[in-house]
Amino acid sequence: MRRLRLAAALVLLTCAVIWSGCGNPALTGAKVYIQQQEWGKAQEQLELAVQEMPQDAESHYLLGWVYGEQGMYEPMVREFETSLEISDRWKGKIEAVRKEKWTMAFNRGVQAGKEEDFQKAVMEFKTATIIEPGEPDAFNNLAFAYTNLDSLDQALKAYKNVLELQPSNVPPMINSGVIYFNRGEYQKAQDLFHKSLELEPSNKNAISMSALTLERMAIRQRATLQTESTQEDSLRIENEVQSLLNQAVATYDQGIKAHPDDQDFAYNLGVLYAQEFKNYQAAAPLFRKVTELDPTDVDAWYNLATAQLALDDIESAQPSLEKVLELEPENGTAWYQLGVIYIKRGMRAEGEEAFKKAEQFQSAEE
Repeated sequence: MRRLRLAAALVLLTCAVIWSGCGNPALTGAKVYIQQQEWGKAQEQLELAVQEMPQDAESHYLLGWVYGEQGMYEPMVREFETSLEISDRWKGKIEAVRKEKWTMAFNRGVQAGKEEDFQKAVMEFKTATIIEPGEPDAFNNLAFAYTNLDSLDQALKAYKNVLELQPSNVPPMINSGVIYFNRGEYQKAQDLFHKSLELEPSNKNAISMSALTLERMAIRQRATLQTESTQEDSLRIENEVQSLLNQAVATYDQGIKAHPDDQDFAYNLGVLYAQEFKNYQAAAPLFRKVTELDPTDVDAWYNLATAQLALDDIESAQPSLEKVLELEPENGTAWYQLGVIYIKRGMRAEGEEAFKKAEQFQSAEE
């Protein structure tokens, strides 16, 4: 009797082990198919398992994994999220799978971008944003790819996603502003550039684009002046134009202070003073500074000479024009202006020779 009772106990124990090891048949079958990498069959079994056991975190995790192996990333993410809502037991494995899939999609997108296959880049970066919607890098690269496809509305949406995740990320802020600028939506552009400068006051791109946008806004505002406008309207518009131009000057000054060796800020401010304010006294030293930073900048030498002539400083304008012609010997306009200076200074022979060259090169230009 003692032997019989022992045998019965062993039978009961064996059954308990079998049932605890088997669990849900669909889940068990799915694990076998997973080992064999038969993803379609594993998917069928796991979809059945989650129907039968909707609160089983493992079944949802495995179904998400199987979806991912088949490139079905939206349902993958859905199942992973469901698993985590039930339990965090599989959190580590879920995070590892998402990181792996995100990295693969992101790197494929980068490679496609390098090969200038921007359609493929868009597809891969979109996939990455589905897998990890909290990663800003994929959205940023997605915006770049859309920009290269001239899909600017989509690019703006992607940049918006970046800024929702990283509100202080200046480059996508500037890039969004550039898109608005190129569309002629200057106020939207300026709002973004202004915010960029609040975050990074010395950012070169933000300074340049902000100043240029303010200039464009002033030009557009001035164009609204109509001959039939009232004197009050005209005065208001001129005041608004002047305010915008003054803001542009202040922005260029900000750039010069932050980057004293940057010739573009000095040059552009010089052009602004000369063209919009007719303030050649302020423009001349700025062009002079550019020539000191880059003695081969022919435009700076020419604008310096123009400012000096406007100030009736022909003695200073002469060497400036001579430098222009040293760098650009076939510049007919510069030869003519130099000829005028020579005549005024009593250098008749040199003046006549300069006029001959002016006629020669101006005819060639026509």
